[in-house]
Amino acid sequence: IIVYEAIDENIKSVYNYKFDDGSEIDKKYISEEEKAVVSWVIRNKKRAGASTDTLPGSKAMYIPLIGQNNVMVVIGIVMRENESIDSSEKSLLEAMLSQISFAIEKYLLNESKKNALMQAENERFRANLLRAVSHDLRTPLTSISGSASSILNNEFDEEVKRKLILDIYDDSLWLINLVENLLSVSRLDNGNVKLNTEPQLI
Repeated sequence: IIVYEAIDENIKSVYNYKFDDGSEIDKKYISEEEKAVVSWVIRNKKRAGASTDTLPGSKAMYIPLIGQNNVMVVIGIVMRENESIDSSEKSLLEAMLSQISFAIEKYLLNESKKNALMQAENERFRANLLRAVSHDLRTPLTSISGSASSILNNEFDEEVKRKLILDIYDDSLWLINLVENLLSVSRLDNGNVKLNTEPQLI
């Protein structure tokens, strides 16, 4: 079996699996010629390839799984030489693929809802974070401004002046750490940290 993932009427990824006897699928089954047949299937939303009336000289039979008027996946069933599928097998295959298509569409719909909910949660988190940050920034900035103003407008002895300067220094370090943390959150929020995922046959 060869699985072609389709996005925007283009082949995004190709996954191939072994025959029942454990032998690997030959490269000829995923050649540019075969991919051209898959592209036709994606564009026309119809099956093609071996055991069909369209491009029957192909190495495999390609069946589209359609959801929301778009081809989500094309299943390629590798056909050995002189091998064919009778009408009863085709009916069974169509029933199975229909169930698979329904399951994939349901999964994608759930993922879309989940992503929308996550985005709404992120927006709420961002709004709460901005409110908290504005408060956290105001306190040290007020302290820095007050200490600097006192130094400029008053004649303090060196000990008092040193204490005020240390307060300014401590508050500035706190602000630097806060900004660095905000930048880290921003990188996560922008999706710059990504999980490495890969499909598995189950």
